Amino acid sequence: MNLRLLLFLLAFSAFGQQTGTVQGVVTDETGAIIPATNVRIVGPNGTGKTVQTNESGKYTVPGLKPGKYTVSVTVPGFAVAEKTVDLGPASTVTADMPLRVAMETQKIEVQGDNPTQVSTDPTANTGALILRQEDLETLSDDPDELASDLQALAGPAAGPNGGQIYVDGFSGAQLPPKESIREIRINQNPFSAEFDRIGFGRIEVFTKPGSDRYHGQALFSISDGLFNSRNPFATNKPDFQSKLFDFNFGGPLNKRTSFFINADRRNVDDNAIVNATILDPSFNIVQLQQAYLTPNSRTSVSPRIDYAINANNTLVARYNFRQASNTNSGIGDFTLPTRGIDTGSTSHTVQLTETAVLNPKAINETRLQYIRLNSTELGDNTLPAINVLNAFNGGGAQVGNNWTNQDRWELHNITSIAHGTHAFKFGGRMRRVGYEESSGRNFGGTFSFAGNPGVDISSIEQYQRTEVGLSQGLSLDQIRLMGGGPTQFMIAGGNPLAGVTQWDGAIFVQDDWRWKPNFTLSLGLRYEMQTNIHDWSNFAPRLGIAWAPGTRGGRTGKTVIRAGVGMFYDRVDSDLTLDTVRFNGINQQQLIIDRPDFYPLVPPFSSLVGQTSAQTVHEFDPKLRAPYMIQSAISIERQLPWRSTITTTYTNTRALHLLRSVNLAIYDPAFGNLYQYESTGVMNQNQFLVNFNSRVSRKLSLFSFYVLSKSLSDTDGPTTFPADPFNYRSDYGRSFNDIRHRFVLGGNLVAPLGLRFNPFIIAQSGRPFNIIVGRDVNGDSILTNDRPAFAQPGEAGAIDTIYGLFNPRPVRGDTIIPRNDGDGPGLFTVNLRASRTFGFGGTRTDKRPAGMGGGDGGGGMRGGGGMRMRGFGAGGMRGIMDSGSTEQRYNLTLSVQARNLFNTVNLAPPVGNLSSALFGQSTQIAGGFGGGTEANNRRLEFQLRFTF
Repeated sequence: MNLRLLLFLLAFSAFGQQTGTVQGVVTDETGAIIPATNVRIVGPNGTGKTVQTNESGKYTVPGLKPGKYTVSVTVPGFAVAEKTVDLGPASTVTADMPLRVAMETQKIEVQGDNPTQVSTDPTANTGALILRQEDLETLSDDPDELASDLQALAGPAAGPNGGQIYVDGFSGAQLPPKESIREIRINQNPFSAEFDRIGFGRIEVFTKPGSDRYHGQALFSISDGLFNSRNPFATNKPDFQSKLFDFNFGGPLNKRTSFFINADRRNVDDNAIVNATILDPSFNIVQLQQAYLTPNSRTSVSPRIDYAINANNTLVARYNFRQASNTNSGIGDFTLPTRGIDTGSTSHTVQLTETAVLNPKAINETRLQYIRLNSTELGDNTLPAINVLNAFNGGGAQVGNNWTNQDRWELHNITSIAHGTHAFKFGGRMRRVGYEESSGRNFGGTFSFAGNPGVDISSIEQYQRTEVGLSQGLSLDQIRLMGGGPTQFMIAGGNPLAGVTQWDGAIFVQDDWRWKPNFTLSLGLRYEMQTNIHDWSNFAPRLGIAWAPGTRGGRTGKTVIRAGVGMFYDRVDSDLTLDTVRFNGINQQQLIIDRPDFYPLVPPFSSLVGQTSAQTVHEFDPKLRAPYMIQSAISIERQLPWRSTITTTYTNTRALHLLRSVNLAIYDPAFGNLYQYESTGVMNQNQFLVNFNSRVSRKLSLFSFYVLSKSLSDTDGPTTFPADPFNYRSDYGRSFNDIRHRFVLGGNLVAPLGLRFNPFIIAQSGRPFNIIVGRDVNGDSILTNDRPAFAQPGEAGAIDTIYGLFNPRPVRGDTIIPRNDGDGPGLFTVNLRASRTFGFGGTRTDKRPAGMGGGDGGGGMRGGGGMRMRGFGAGGMRGIMDSGSTEQRYNLTLSVQARNLFNTVNLAPPVGNLSSALFGQSTQIAGGFGGGTEANNRRLEFQLRFTF
């Protein structure tokens, strides 16, 4: 027993001497990292040591005995930040140090080994997702797939129009290459008055700045059809290859200036899968499933300069040049290669951000963006197009030689002031867009064949009878007696040139009042306006509260309850304004002729004007109002063991004055075909969200969310026409984005042998689709909005489907089926990246060029008065350590990413047209984050990255 006791005491003594580590990252209030900053740590006996953050803003203090330590950071212009950590034996405690503009000293207690803190700060909601460094490896390197991944992460909580992406604080900018992205924030501070669009679904992207040491990387990525799976709707496996080249480099230019430049080139030999029903030379109905080459390329160059003007002012200048081209764009699914068009675009984006420290408690930021976009489209419009609904689109492309020039300006000015327990923010934004466009779209005309489900003639059979009759020399009147002949003919003519200018502006004020240490009240008010509509009363109040009930005696609670409500306006898009200018009845004419007495030759445009009662005109309703949403939410955030948090949120969104279109000829034939944009739509959405985030260790992190949603509306956008123009309520049903269940899981795992795995899993229930009869029942000239009625068993002409028994020839008084009544297929996809980094070339050092460091608390880049440059909003000069790096000077990372790893066939919504022989069938795979591309169902991408 004595020996056992002795061994136990020796083991306990040894265990008690095991040391631990305190680590963390220092950031400003925007979450931007601050390098070369002194971090002071004081131990139980009063002794302390000072370390400095590295180029990633990180600090590490190893070899500490168990006990309670105080970590503090003091930086001019910021409040002193302090944290008390309780360090156990052989443990690692993470104490991140967020700095706020000078208000009051922050004292936060961190118990045990849990760095994930809940907070009443409105910008610290744990329902938000912040992706940095290795987290970004979860996402695709392809820019188009990256945008889809971000929309999937934002979730379906953003109302009827989806989420909005901001790049360095600007809207409307192109999403930058992933290699130039420093950080992405999703769903942060959803009720802030600073932003116009709804907070749930907001995606904020921040690009990498220069730093005080030279660093860079080169990347090559390739995907080849040899390693990919075949698209299930193609009878052949076409050649496919995607190549991505990316290079970036950054560092100091002088004591006050640093730079970062990114250049990339993407070449994709892609394919479009045509899955159409056509006629063979003998007029037999056959299926065409074939892949056609649709190559595309993109080149982008993005330099950025960060400059310290003086001790209190910094300037960030960023320029982006992008050039893209596509061949055979637009073909695929029902659209045949004859309708392919060649497109090209060139854009120039200039962004300037000036940050001024007005005094220790006030910061002003001015942002200016200018975008110049030139685009072209080239396609055949010498032959009329032939549209056989949900069978094939053939004939000429009906594009001609189109070009568009756009000039977009955006100006922000925002001031942040800390006053006692109040954090004020106020400012405004002004945007201008100018369009000039030449469009000869549909100048050759389009014949449509809609079929007649009431007499069991599909659209392709109607077209077949027409072609057979013409081959036999029959007249069009004789062909119509056989059930043939085109249903409708549309053509445009006149002046192809049109232009529009539109302004919109907003001002806001926000007060985040820390009323008590455990209670924050956020009050905001925003006012918006725009030209081209007569609605000027767009006031948008915002309210948010955050309460930590367990905070007592200086001890931070582990639960935060948040609630908020706010109004959010949508702008009436300038594209709609351009539409009303082009088709105003004078500039360009648009004609619609039902049951035309000519085919396939098109008479001169001037002779057609007399065959219709009036031309088609587009206009805004004089009472048009800006759409808005009222969203309310309540959430409970809970800090869990193992550096984890869970957040449950309930949101209710009610949208009013949503846009739709209506043909006024329904009410009075004297109007002619007058298509009017109205703001009479509504939407109601209820959602329950569960977010789980965990930073178990430096080797394992996870983020996930589940959404249960129900969304009902009577419009799906400005081009939605009501099925019953006399009763809009009959269109109230499931909205297009009514996805009931959605689950997303992503993360980062460092396995033995230095292998790193980044999974990205998405599962969701099916999206609804509309069931239509495929012909104009209500007389509004639209072939794609009229729905069938419910039918009784044995009813003449009824169509029996897996979705129900339908009457395709409803009359007034019949019960029309609900809008979007069909259930589309669900989706499940697993994307996975596996990588391994090899370091060589000696140990990395923090040596800096002369004049770049030194001084107390410094080492960062300074202005002439010694002020360290740091970011507010768009970011300042902060060094970035790339993900997957080792401590070696050079790093080589090999990786492979699988999109749709298990080759799951995720189908697009099926055909909802009862006039189509393909009704109820999916004719393509789901795109975007469904994992597939046009050419491949599963895709493997191999990547080589060199970091120095």
